[in-house]
Amino acid sequence: MKSNERKTPAEEMSVVVDLRVVKPLLSCQICSKLMKQATSITLCLDHFCWECIYDYVTEHGGQSCPVCGVYLGSRPLSKIRRDQQYERLINTIFPQEKKEVEMESKTSDVSSSSSA
Repeated sequence: MKSNERKTPAEEMSVVVDLRVVKPLLSCQICSKLMKQATSITLCLDHFCWECIYDYVTEHGGQSCPVCGVYLGSRPLSKIRRDQQYERLINTIFPQEKKEVEMESKTSDVSSSSSA
């Protein structure tokens, strides 16, 4: 933006948020960590890490939401979608923690592949 251009009210506005209040809202409801690859169930909009909800459905036979119990039908994976907006929100509010989670994931991937 050029110095002579006026900012819109939305650009001028800033909000102070207590991150201790926000973090639980952006955390996976299965593992309780900040979400990796935010994913929602389309029927109820509960959010999880992609890996957590995928494992819940495929390895544990989950046919209902682990939070609210809504039935996901005979093809539960078809009711699960990555949530790019939620992911951007997490990356914006918690950029450093998101990087740390990604580093942990890469470290565990390397150690598991080297032990194979």
